[in-house]
Amino acid sequence: MATDHAVGTVLMPPMCVDHTAPPAYPCGRVLVTGGSHFEGKPQNTVELYDEASEQWASAAPMNQARQSHTTTLLADGRVLVTGGFAQEVLATVEIFDPLLGRWVRAAPTAVARQGHSATLMPSGKLLVAGGDRGAVSGVVATSEVFDPAGGANASGSWSDVRPMSANRSAHTATVVTGGSVLVAGGATAGEATPTAELYDAATGAWRSVPPMAVRRYAHA
Repeated sequence: MATDHAVGTVLMPPMCVDHTAPPAYPCGRVLVTGGSHFEGKPQNTVELYDEASEQWASAAPMNQARQSHTTTLLADGRVLVTGGFAQEVLATVEIFDPLLGRWVRAAPTAVARQGHSATLMPSGKLLVAGGDRGAVSGVVATSEVFDPAGGANASGSWSDVRPMSANRSAHTATVVTGGSVLVAGGATAGEATPTAELYDAATGAWRSVPPMAVRRYAHA
């Protein structure tokens, strides 16, 4: 490890920003994926933190360097990575299998996106919503659902669902009682928005709910 003497903090190589980690990884471990060095170059490196030993270990790198992507722990213990940015906005998807210790490519999203949300629903399927396509078309409202059990060789399959009522990126998306997904805030049309909406997994429809009191994006 290298120490940053200027601020007295410990920095683990490689130093990353905009990396992501699933909120709860099996067996008391945390998987940290991708991100960029301070020079802004996306990377594909991966590290595992073991809660019991309080140690970090290198894991197999992703197939694609990326930052501003999502990582989601699937119901079967695998980890799904979607989208992000590396020279361009990405539609590529890959899955980490902890039993094999390697990454496999999965079916890509229909829309390349970064700054989107990826939410595991009670059904075991994943809702990907919104995000930014960069110079192609900016912030989008499009949504897709990933079925981990679909596709050839369990590589998963995507299906389009209705778009949100508002374009948004850097928003939050949370499963609420009943299995619906609440999307709140985000950036749209160059400014933060207070709007919120619910996705009904049973009908595949979105409906607006009362907005927040404060406009916000990149919140938690």
